[in-house]
Amino acid sequence: MRSPLSAVRLDSPVNRLSVSSSNVIAIPHDNRHVRLYDLNGQRLARLPRNNRIGHRRMVCATAWLPEDCKSKVNLVTCGFDKTCIGWSVAPSKEPKESKDKEKDKDKDGLLLKNKDRE
Repeated sequence: MRSPLSAVRLDSPVNRLSVSSSNVIAIPHDNRHVRLYDLNGQRLARLPRNNRIGHRRMVCATAWLPEDCKSKVNLVTCGFDKTCIGWSVAPSKEPKESKDKEKDKDKDGLLLKNKDRE
């Protein structure tokens, strides 16, 4: 039997996750969070979950668009609130100002933008 190469301990059940071609894992949770990890299990970012921007109910799936897609959106999430939300997730060009992960949850290596719901 093989042992896992990496593992992530989470605080909420996981739904259908997806892995991008640049090796970023998008993990949707029952608690409306979508967290992004690298393949080593290091948390990179968390998508916003307030009612104006994120999902209002449980997030059930994520999907990455191909990198050759011409859309500004590269991650799509859908939830039990009957909405699909497109996100623009890109590597951050800004240096980290703090090593405190609690203060920089959404700035840890990725810039996140929400595409307006239409």
